[in-house]
Amino acid sequence: MLYHTGTWNPPPFCTDYKIGASTGHDPWSGLSNLMTLLARLDTNKEVLSLESKADYEVVRLQEDITLAGFTPLMYKGPEPIFTHKSHDMEEAQNALRVQKLIFFGTGHLCTCKPPVLQKVTRQAGVEEFISIVQNRIEG
Repeated sequence: MLYHTGTWNPPPFCTDYKIGASTGHDPWSGLSNLMTLLARLDTNKEVLSLESKADYEVVRLQEDITLAGFTPLMYKGPEPIFTHKSHDMEEAQNALRVQKLIFFGTGHLCTCKPPVLQKVTRQAGVEEFISIVQNRIEG
């Protein structure tokens, strides 16, 4: 989705996609709620490092390995991320997955043209993400 923004943005009308009998499904608000929760989550990202150091190993995600030959992705492989050998690899993989979701949702979706999400600060300084997709339900 990072490399083919024109395929899905501007977002399609929600009425184009139905879930069951519901005509009021708004996936963009659901996505904004997910990003708010993930941004507040302690992802244990300190187990990850951008630098290869002594006693560090590469964190590889099975989904990245599986999609490595997929033509739209093959020219932009994932940046290598490392973790110390003493850390649990599965924990490091999950931290990396969450970091990728957070980057896409809170970074890319807030800065693409037109933006899909917006970061707002509520009372008491609580930050959250909201959907700013126009005409989400109306066709």
